[in-house]
Amino acid sequence: MTSAVVVDGRQLALELYEVLRGLDRSGWRDAPAALRERLTQIELRASELYGECAGGLRERLEELSTHLREHAPAPGSGREAWLAFRARIVPTYEALAAALRSEAAPVPSLRPKNLSRSAFHLTSAVIVLLLIEEVLSLRGLIIAPAVFAGTFWFLEGLRRVSPRANDTLMWLFKRVAHPHERHRVNSSTWYGTALLLIAFVQQPLVCSVAVAILGVADPAASVIGRRFGRTPLVNGRTLEGSLAFVITGTLAASVVIALWHTSVPLGALMVIGLGSALAAGVAELVSRNLDDNFTVPITAAATAYCLAALLGVLS
Repeated sequence: MTSAVVVDGRQLALELYEVLRGLDRSGWRDAPAALRERLTQIELRASELYGECAGGLRERLEELSTHLREHAPAPGSGREAWLAFRARIVPTYEALAAALRSEAAPVPSLRPKNLSRSAFHLTSAVIVLLLIEEVLSLRGLIIAPAVFAGTFWFLEGLRRVSPRANDTLMWLFKRVAHPHERHRVNSSTWYGTALLLIAFVQQPLVCSVAVAILGVADPAASVIGRRFGRTPLVNGRTLEGSLAFVITGTLAASVVIALWHTSVPLGALMVIGLGSALAAGVAELVSRNLDDNFTVPITAAATAYCLAALLGVLS
């Protein structure tokens, strides 16, 4: 397959990405008049392009062309029709994105608004925090995430060799899974891996700060960014979402330290909370090829450890 065909396929995917991302914004009301025409042009380009491709990329482009032709809303359709179309086409886009990545032509994954996932994020963070601070010993701090990460990496291997297992797992976690996770390592696996690596520092303060920032700041940034985000930054993030991440991350980390690490002075508490949230916010902003459920807690933990050591508050 020629590089020119792959480049054209990537450009087509990026165009579709922008259309679908616009439909996901919470502030969206009515599809613009030109939206149906953009989809028609994408469908025609996909039809032309798949004739020049082979293998998985050809199949994905043909599938995209068929879905657009058969399911794109008619001119004048209302919001509900467009949102239903978006829900139907996102898995097709993610399959195309996976095929392009296999050709070394990366395109971003879509992350639809998912309040169930945000609630899951927050709930799991509270549970993990209670385990770290109230239940687990220092040895348990390593054993528990090792079991968690090991289980999820086993499932990752299983669903790579068994499409049926992949379908079953995606069905079981359909309320909290993103469509792109059908084709990539899922966020829970990366989260468990990050927890295991962080646990080796044997510092509950550091572990708790990392968990609190990911569990609170990440869903807050998602909700605020989608609802109020107007100033684009990079990788689909907005200034408003990133500010929400830093503010809520700082508050979450500070509350955790105040509740469970009362010997830490107020000044040190604020420095660790703000510094860790800022660093994690940068990691979340630039995360593209690595899952932010891995980069955010690792960055937050590393920053919290360094700041706590400098301030002399490590246990």
